[in-house]
Amino acid sequence: MPGEFEFDEEPAKPAPRPKIERLEKDEYEEQPRSRQRKPREEEDRDDRRHPRKKSMSPLLLAGFIAGGVLAIGGAITLVLVLQPKDPDTPKGGSTPAATSGNRPVVAPQPKIDPTNLSDEMEKRVRKATVRILVQMKDGKQASGTGFVEKNSRLVVTNAHVIGALKGDAGPEKINIVVNSGEGKDKEYHLSAEVLAIDQENDLALIAPKIIFVGERHIVPDGIVVPKSQSPKERQRLFIFGYPFGSEIGKEITIGETAISSLRKNDDGKIYKIQVQGGLNPGNSGGPLVDSKGNVVGVAVSIIKGTDVNFAIPGEIVQEFIAKHRK
Repeated sequence: MPGEFEFDEEPAKPAPRPKIERLEKDEYEEQPRSRQRKPREEEDRDDRRHPRKKSMSPLLLAGFIAGGVLAIGGAITLVLVLQPKDPDTPKGGSTPAATSGNRPVVAPQPKIDPTNLSDEMEKRVRKATVRILVQMKDGKQASGTGFVEKNSRLVVTNAHVIGALKGDAGPEKINIVVNSGEGKDKEYHLSAEVLAIDQENDLALIAPKIIFVGERHIVPDGIVVPKSQSPKERQRLFIFGYPFGSEIGKEITIGETAISSLRKNDDGKIYKIQVQGGLNPGNSGGPLVDSKGNVVGVAVSIIKGTDVNFAIPGEIVQEFIAKHRK
């Protein structure tokens, strides 16, 4: 075959046939065919003193040999039958690979669905996703979703959630709610301040004011926004956020969606990820993660009355964080 090593071998020569040689006469002495007979009386006397050794016929000799072979074969069979069997050995006589030697039997591992979010990863994303409450300078109130980014420990959200787009009054006070709706013992609020705004991409970076309780840092561990990503159409994503604010409750909502289109600019760079439904007012600023819990996009907008929803690509989010991270 192409790519394999080829060797030119000479055809194998047949082995020389063994040379058969006759035995030399000095190695085998033939007895004379006839001998001088003794007188009858001497023969009778010799027979009485030394009984004549009668020679065994060839047929009888062959019978004894065959019987001996059968006896030996029967003894071997008897030994094999009486030999105790290993209770773990199957009828075929072979030992299963999992029990060969002294190795323990390894139970089959459960199959893991690579497209689903594990319970552990869901818990981590849930903890990192926060509810944002904003008091505007004009007295209005707004709410939305954000999440803690792992490396910077800063909170990512939309600029429009905190009223930081052109024409907005701007934020006067921002509160971050951790473990929203999980009870007084778990839910707590952190005040925050605006660190950076990207009005073109509708992104905001806010810094929570760190609070220590004993030696415990209560800003949640964040989730990862990979530097480079390759989102694909039909890729399954998981949505975390607080749709409709407190109108339906303060607890987090977790949903599913899928990428339906990747919107690109003239340079071929993805500037919007279109997903097939799942977003509602209040989801703005929340993470859309893959099965590994990595942020693929940030919820930003919807077309009302359709399932056409949009998210900001994770690559743009990562560039924004890297530019303003201290």
